[in-house]
Amino acid sequence: MHRRALNHFCLRLEIRPRGPLLVQGSDQAPDPSRPDLAFVRTRHWELGETIFLPGTGLKGAVRSHAEATLRGLDVPVCDPLRSSACSANTTGASPAVYAAMCPACRTFGSLDLAGRLDFTDAMPWPPEADSEARRAAAVVANATERRAHVGIDRRTGGPRSGALYETEE
Repeated sequence: MHRRALNHFCLRLEIRPRGPLLVQGSDQAPDPSRPDLAFVRTRHWELGETIFLPGTGLKGAVRSHAEATLRGLDVPVCDPLRSSACSANTTGASPAVYAAMCPACRTFGSLDLAGRLDFTDAMPWPPEADSEARRAAAVVANATERRAHVGIDRRTGGPRSGALYETEE
C-alpha cells in the first residue's frame, strides 16, 4: 500500500523579493563579524556557506495565507494559538483524528496528523543547475548589505538609549 506515491506532484516556485528580505536563523552561533540580525545560512558541500530560505518558514507563510483565505470564505479553521486547536481536541484512531481536523490541519499537518504538503528548502539556484550556475547564483544571493537601525521608545516616540542594532538584508 505504501510502496507507491499516489496523487503526487511537484510544484516549483521562483521567489524574487521586491525589497529587502531577512529570514533570521535562530540556532546559529553568534559571530561577532556579522550583524545582530543575520540571514539564516547553511553549508553547501560544493560552495561553502550560503544563505537560503528554510522550507519550514515557507510552509508557515503559505499556511498562514491559506488560513486567512479560508476564514474569509467562512470555512471554520482552528487557531493553533488557542487551547481549542485541532490537535488539542483529538485522540484515538486515525480516521477519528482526521475527521476532527480543520482543512488547514488536514493539508499542512498538526501535532496529531502529518500534513499532505511538503516544502523543501529554497536554495538560491534551481535544482537542475550545474556547478557554474550554482556558483553564480550563490554569489548574487550572498551579496547582502548591512543596515543600521535605532530602537524607538514607545512612550516618547524618540530613539531608545542603547538600542542601535544592525540587520543583514
